[in-house]
Amino acid sequence: MKISKFFSGKWGFVSEILIFMLITYGFHLIYRMNSEGINSWGWMKACNQFLIQSCFEQTLWIYQNILTIQYKLESGNTIRFFNLEAISVNTGCSGSKQILQVLVLFVLYPGPWLRKLWYIPIAVIAIYWVNVWRIAVLGYWRGHGWPYWDFLHDGPMRVLFYLVIFGFWYYWNEKLRKVDFPQFQNHLFKVK
Repeated sequence: MKISKFFSGKWGFVSEILIFMLITYGFHLIYRMNSEGINSWGWMKACNQFLIQSCFEQTLWIYQNILTIQYKLESGNTIRFFNLEAISVNTGCSGSKQILQVLVLFVLYPGPWLRKLWYIPIAVIAIYWVNVWRIAVLGYWRGHGWPYWDFLHDGPMRVLFYLVIFGFWYYWNEKLRKVDFPQFQNHLFKVK
C-alpha cells in the first residue's frame, strides 16, 4: 500500500485524526516542557494579564447575574466565598495555553487560508468563553463547598477544553476544509 493511498483512500480519516492528535498533543508536550520560558516572553505576559483580568471580570459578572453567589474580593484576583473557600484567577487559569493550542492546530492543519482567517478567531473566542464558564463553575462549586473539587478541576473541566477543540477541528475537517463553495468562488473570482 502506498502512503498516499493511506492519506486519501478509505482510511484517510485515520490519517486526519493522527495529524490532529500529533499537532495537539505535540503542542501540549512542547508547552509543558517550556511553559516558564514561553510565559516569560513580553507579549505572552501582556496576553496573560489581559486574559486573567478579563476572565476575572467576566466571572464576577456571571456570579452577579447568572449564578448568584455571595463573595468578596481579595488581592491577586482572588474571589473569597462566604464558606471561606476561594479561587484565584492566575496564569494557569488564563486559557492562554489552550488559545495557543488552537492557533497552532489550525495554522499547521491543512486547509484554505481564506477560511482560516475567519475560522481561527471564532475558535479562539469560543475557547475564551469556555474558559470563563469553566472558572465560574469551578468557583461556584467551591463556594458551595461541594466535594470532589480537585477531580472536577483536573478532570471534566480540563477535558471540556479538548472536547471543544476537537469539535472545532471536526467541523473544520468535515465541513469547511474539504468543501468547495462554487457559487461563492465564481462570484468572488468572476472573470469577464
